[in-house]
Amino acid sequence: MTNADTERGNGASATSGRTTGGRTPLLREKANRQVRVMVADVHPVVIEGIQARIASETDLMVVHGVTDLGALANEITLQEPAVTLVGFNIWQTADPETALGLVRTVAVLTRVILIYDQIDPHQAWRALHAGVVGLISRTAPADQFVFAIRQTLRDGTFLDPAIQEEIAALARHEGTTTSILLTRREQLILRYSADGLGTQEIAVQLALSPSSIKAALHRIYEKLGVHDRPAAVAQALRLGLIT
Repeated sequence: MTNADTERGNGASATSGRTTGGRTPLLREKANRQVRVMVADVHPVVIEGIQARIASETDLMVVHGVTDLGALANEITLQEPAVTLVGFNIWQTADPETALGLVRTVAVLTRVILIYDQIDPHQAWRALHAGVVGLISRTAPADQFVFAIRQTLRDGTFLDPAIQEEIAALARHEGTTTSILLTRREQLILRYSADGLGTQEIAVQLALSPSSIKAALHRIYEKLGVHDRPAAVAQALRLGLIT
């Protein structure tokens, strides 16, 4: 099913540690102090390349890659990865509705980051609604894949800048922008901004630096299609992001 069997940590084989013992993936992360990551793609060489980059991180641990869509849900259940990077090409081996159904199934078990070559914004939007938490271009730098994994673990969402604006524009056209587009941290920043807190005060509340808050606000402006904080708060109120 795959020729990518590398797994870090105590020289364990790629099939070790499969006994669940009733643990959730999050509990396994805490117990192992490493985040289990799976890669699924129709091309084994793609799996190997991404796995090699992930395996160089001491806090990440790769498990068996998957090349067969039909085996994906079963392997996720067995190996309990906290994050699974899935090539859009593997979904395309099934009809769209079957693929979306499978997305919904596996998204309950793991955080799914979709790797795409070319993807229509409407397809991306549907995937996000089905439970995908990240979108990344196959041509993104290797370090970006590691960043995407950590971003979804920390804030819940990662959108590649190459498609982020298209999705945001589609969401605005549809008249809705939800937590699919805004991370939990970004929503908190908006709520604090609506309460009248300044950058420094928000930084204290979230235990972040003011520069991190400013960078997050810039991303919020891009996602909501606005240019300043009052407009972002107003847009968020209009769209029901904050009350």
